[in-house]
Amino acid sequence: MTGLGKILVVDDTLQTRLMVMEFLSDQGMMWSWRLPGTGPTNLGKDADIDLVLLDVIMPEMDGFETLQYIRGDPKTKLIKVIMLTGSYDTEDITRPLKWERKIT
Repeated sequence: MTGLGKILVVDDTLQTRLMVMEFLSDQGMMWSWRLPGTGPTNLGKDADIDLVLLDVIMPEMDGFETLQYIRGDPKTKLIKVIMLTGSYDTEDITRPLKWERKIT
């Protein structure tokens, strides 16, 4: 490991996952990926995860629900999360910021 941390990519779109993972690899970063619906419930098992890149719009459990789960679990609540979206909807972009402010 390069000391840059390990990043978990959670996105349902293959093209986006490949683009993000290629960029991370080019930067020398360690990454893994998980399909949406395969569970933020296992994030606690990934003790070495330093950052989650999380898609907002996903089919089964959207990014907001996943973020709520991450923040609600004592094992994962301190993991940094960056929300990703291709949406131009202002609500999709600002909703995670409003939610994070409420819990901090």
